[in-house]
Amino acid sequence: MSVVGPGYLSHNCLPYASDIFYHGNLIYLLPTGFHPIELNSVIEFPTYCYDHSIAFPEIIWEMCSLYFENSKDATEALDIIEPLRGRFIQIIATSYPRGRTAIRSAKQLLVANPSLQECFEKTAFDLRFAARELLSHVLFEVFIEEGYKGAVKYLRANSKEPEEFLQLVAAVLINRLRSLPTRTLLLYEHTWYPMLHQMNALGLFDKSGDSAVRETESFDVEHFRYKLFETILLPIFGRCDSQPKSRVIAEVADTKHEEIEEFKRVCGTIAREVVLLPTSDVGIKQMKLSEMIREKVTEPLSAIVEQQPKQVQNLLRDFALDSTVIAGLLAVLTGANINVLGLAAAAGATSTGVRYILHPNSQQKVRPSTLLLEGMQKGRVSFEQIEKHLNGITMKQVTLPKDWESIA
Repeated sequence: MSVVGPGYLSHNCLPYASDIFYHGNLIYLLPTGFHPIELNSVIEFPTYCYDHSIAFPEIIWEMCSLYFENSKDATEALDIIEPLRGRFIQIIATSYPRGRTAIRSAKQLLVANPSLQECFEKTAFDLRFAARELLSHVLFEVFIEEGYKGAVKYLRANSKEPEEFLQLVAAVLINRLRSLPTRTLLLYEHTWYPMLHQMNALGLFDKSGDSAVRETESFDVEHFRYKLFETILLPIFGRCDSQPKSRVIAEVADTKHEEIEEFKRVCGTIAREVVLLPTSDVGIKQMKLSEMIREKVTEPLSAIVEQQPKQVQNLLRDFALDSTVIAGLLAVLTGANINVLGLAAAAGATSTGVRYILHPNSQQKVRPSTLLLEGMQKGRVSFEQIEKHLNGITMKQVTLPKDWESIA
């Protein structure tokens, strides 16, 4: 079982068929915040500020609209993966500390670890995601304690300078990251890898029972098996990006369960041979991997895709001879995939999301526009229906990972 994160269920993180086949069960997370108080608080906040002539950076008013886009996206994605729900996909709502104390703790981490802030500023996060986490913190946690006056005071204190507001955004997202089960986390938004890698390097995750496993050869073998399985099946089955496609994937997963397990076993055999090969010569490992793919994969893969062995051999011939693909797989053995992403982030420019937040136009302090007020009021019924639909989803009991006790 794997948990898809760190964001919410959306088009950006629709599952690969290979992950349905390999993991058997995925957990998707609904957007944070389903309490009617929060919903009403966000809808009415612009009106309150307009009536009291309160100005904030333009980005805050944009976030009031972006907040609701998460729910719409989640609803559409939910429809796409509907055929997989229950048997292969579980949908749950998350609950974790998002009050002043939790966010203050996250801010202290940023201050104590400047490299963490730098890494965050290079992460291409979704502004909709940031808006939801931020407003769930301010317009629910702070709001229920002190009302709109307290929320206004809090936002003013945290938006005097653009850098202060950016730190608040970073804090609410880091607070969420720390609440997730990193050892079972499945990422489709790969730009988060460097951030998670940095947090792990700083010891910000609970590592109890984890470091010992990662030091053993068994972890390397299992990880390589997964990447081999994924890489071979990805061009064949692709992603569950439509309901008909999800229906086909669900049928294959059901009817070909034994064949899929056999393919996983074969990938495990190949992984052990390659990982434990007593040489550091990449050329030799590449030759061994290509050879074993040609020799061992044809039969089990034919059973899954229901094609003649010769057709599958032609497919695998191109795959096994593609030095780029093989080199990419072997890079997993050295962790190069993570390191390359981390170095790319360190060498890259500030992310688009951060640049947008810090842009002078986004930081210009203005009252909410009448257009925003009208849009929020007109969209109220639609917002409420979507939230009610998501909140009303029947959530079956699932066995959560042991290190995920903070989320229910």
